[in-house]
Amino acid sequence: MTTILKLATVIGAVALTTSALAAPVIHEDPASLLVTNRGIGSAPVGRLTVSSAQTISSFGLKVDLAQAGNLTFEIFDSTTGALLYASGPKFFADDGMSYKFSDDFSFTFQTGITYGLTAFSDVAASFSVDFNANTVGAFNFLTGNQNVNGKTLDRGQNCCDVWTALNVGEANQVPEPATLALTGLGLYAASRTRRRQVA
Repeated sequence: MTTILKLATVIGAVALTTSALAAPVIHEDPASLLVTNRGIGSAPVGRLTVSSAQTISSFGLKVDLAQAGNLTFEIFDSTTGALLYASGPKFFADDGMSYKFSDDFSFTFQTGITYGLTAFSDVAASFSVDFNANTVGAFNFLTGNQNVNGKTLDRGQNCCDVWTALNVGEANQVPEPATLALTGLGLYAASRTRRRQVA
């Protein structure tokens, strides 16, 4: 019995080393129901600031692709136009207007910087936008969207804000193969010990 208790303690310790699921932060205004239609490579850029440093593990925009296609996710310094993060193209089916998320990565927003988040497509797309700036937790979502053409930010400001969802926190850590192998070996040994005691 003590072997099983020890094994449960080890498994619990391994489980505690993995991160909790990221908490979503969603900025949208369902009362607006506005969309902007964009051609290949063009997209609106939602602007935001933070009141304290915040790390995200992924983000998404509410977008409807005209057909199956790829989105490339980007984060800019909205003031200087510097590209701070760019994903590779990620494939999405034509599933209508929905939040489409980047793959997991880690990015920390710092205070004092206005950031621009976007995702441009290799097919025509429609993006959900609204006229209402708001604050969700430490994130301040701003109106005055910018636009992007591929990897080039147009720093002029326009009417709207882009519907954005952020997964806050580090990307989920996956146990290393060696950890999984040791856990499996421990479970096997515990089952063998238990069988011997019963017999």
